[in-house]
Amino acid sequence: MSLTWTSTLLVSVVCFGKGMGTADINVLVYGSTPGAIMSAVAAARTFEAKGVKAWNVTLLDPAPRLGGMCSGGLGSTDKGDPSVIGGLAHEFFVRVAQTYNATSTEPLYYLEPHVAENVFYTMLREAGVTVLRHGYIESTARTYADGNSDATRAWGASPKITAVTMANGVTLGGSSTVYIDGTYEGDLMARARVSYTYGREPISLYNESYAGRREPWAEGQAHTGGKSGDYAAINPLLPNSTLPAWHPLVTELYAAPFGSGDDKVQGYNFRLCVTNNRSNSVPFPKPAKYDRSDWNLLFSLAAGPNGDQLSRYLNNFGHPLPNNKHDLNNGGIISTDCTGCSWKYPDSNYTFRAQIVQQHKDYQQGILWTLANDEAIPAPVRTALSAFGLCKDEFVANANWPEQLYIREALRMVGDTVYTQNDVLAREIYGNRSVGCGSYNFDAHYSHRGPCIANAARDGCTMLTGPVPPGAEIWLGGEGYAGENQGMYEFPVDLLLPKRTEVTNFLNPVTPSTTHVSFATVRMEPQFMTLGHSAGVLAALAVINSVAVHDVDEAELNAVLLEGKQILSCGAAPLPSPSSFGCLAGFCIPLDHDGGVGGHSATCAGTLCNNSQLGPLAWMIMRAHFGKVVHTAGSPTWSLTAVVNTHLKKSELNSKFLPPNMTVLVPNGSTLLLSAEPVLLEEGYFVVECTTSTCVESEVM
Repeated sequence: MSLTWTSTLLVSVVCFGKGMGTADINVLVYGSTPGAIMSAVAAARTFEAKGVKAWNVTLLDPAPRLGGMCSGGLGSTDKGDPSVIGGLAHEFFVRVAQTYNATSTEPLYYLEPHVAENVFYTMLREAGVTVLRHGYIESTARTYADGNSDATRAWGASPKITAVTMANGVTLGGSSTVYIDGTYEGDLMARARVSYTYGREPISLYNESYAGRREPWAEGQAHTGGKSGDYAAINPLLPNSTLPAWHPLVTELYAAPFGSGDDKVQGYNFRLCVTNNRSNSVPFPKPAKYDRSDWNLLFSLAAGPNGDQLSRYLNNFGHPLPNNKHDLNNGGIISTDCTGCSWKYPDSNYTFRAQIVQQHKDYQQGILWTLANDEAIPAPVRTALSAFGLCKDEFVANANWPEQLYIREALRMVGDTVYTQNDVLAREIYGNRSVGCGSYNFDAHYSHRGPCIANAARDGCTMLTGPVPPGAEIWLGGEGYAGENQGMYEFPVDLLLPKRTEVTNFLNPVTPSTTHVSFATVRMEPQFMTLGHSAGVLAALAVINSVAVHDVDEAELNAVLLEGKQILSCGAAPLPSPSSFGCLAGFCIPLDHDGGVGGHSATCAGTLCNNSQLGPLAWMIMRAHFGKVVHTAGSPTWSLTAVVNTHLKKSELNSKFLPPNMTVLVPNGSTLLLSAEPVLLEEGYFVVECTTSTCVESEVM
């Protein structure tokens, strides 16, 4: 069947599956993101592989373009370690490569948007998936194990979704259907009354050291013109104000206390497909609602060190794409992310969301037009950016601008089990419960941009949380970045599952049961595809075996996933149990994961340390990064650079695995002095024997 749309005012249909009609849908996927598409394809292939003679997998596409961010401008794939990309995700990237070289057997992770869209359509058509467009979801209906409906029964055990109703009034699905939310927003989840959250959890909720409100990081010396710093030596407060007032690009005046939770979400932007091929480019447009005064803070940045370098504002053109194209992403303290504009998006109605999307478009068109045209921007920057333009052959129906806003994070499900930073870093092996592997940094963009107080050495700053102290030097800071994550980790099936008491025929691969921190590494498109693949198989098996999604046999799930070339084991493994312990600020810490030390005992808070006293962060407390442990000149002690030290680059920083109350012991920019040489654990990790009497703060170095 061709890929031609057949349209009415109410519905567009791309292709039909081996169906029995929409009333008999077996698996209904809402959304057309890469994760949603892989869910639908995997479900269809599973029915075929299991010999089911009549089945219907339907994908409801509420988006203007099928393919989410992969067809929406994100051409330079965030892939981490590609060895963890298997199954349908791997197949997709191989098919992309074969678009350019039919004999290719290796994946290509750099995509033109229209190529990604075509590959997705092909995979859906070949699998026999029905693709429908009815607009956005409006509501769901449910029944319970006793047969009563929402109208006649209070919240209770074993509820099931029985139908979804769309904005145009069409109702789809049934009680035997398994429903999958494949949207970036989590809208089916929310309308099914599945528990969810958004924003940032506090450190204290799950004992995640990266959680809550952060401090600015820096790459290079931002105050002397570093190109990628999370702070810059420009004052965001307006001069001569009776009360503190700030420039438009500041999200708010005061930040919350460090580590506290909030409802802020990281910044969104459009990933633009650009080129410097004049024959295939159009200039960056000037938005209709343009006010030059909105960009005064940008002009201040341009007047400072390295203001004549394009990389001061746009340091991420990504890996080159085929046909001389680039994926233009955010990069810099003031760049293409509309920081703060995303805060209200997750839980808003469709009308208000559309206004937020337009706000992002106006912002991003405004900054690009300003950088390319305004005479307050140094000429080298204007010249360099004007060499690029939007690709004339992409997004033709939308004036070459992508329709899909990069919703980096919106709602997140809260299941019976929530996957946290600690779970990622524990590298646990889940066996039959593994549904895939991941590998990426804890990559969260700014949630807040505002005033920060420069430290005495002028090599870092902390966000302003109250009135400006006398004599303080105020800079512009951005906060939100979480931290480095080196290594691979497995996804347990729990990510996909809602609370059993809330719904038993629903799966969620794109807004899964994660915290803000863990989602920061899970949220990459290849990993959404991995989770989508597994969700599709799980859904089909639940239908075939007539069981709740929670009760699908894990061994059968594992076998089908492996048959589909899903990578379920990636060498993730926790360190072995220690036999020696130390005590640091009341916490038991291990000393001998490398086997080099043995038999040392310690007592913390009156309790003899053993494995049961080691929390999930215990072995990480004294972790340091590559070669950052050095001998202190002229002293028998060793120094360990504090893991909250802003001197380290994002790419160099391994982690900040200190419990909340350790922030007093290890303040920003400090160094710990140790009484003994650290023990090498493995490449990049060190463990030290350290007690409160021998681990002390030093001067800022």
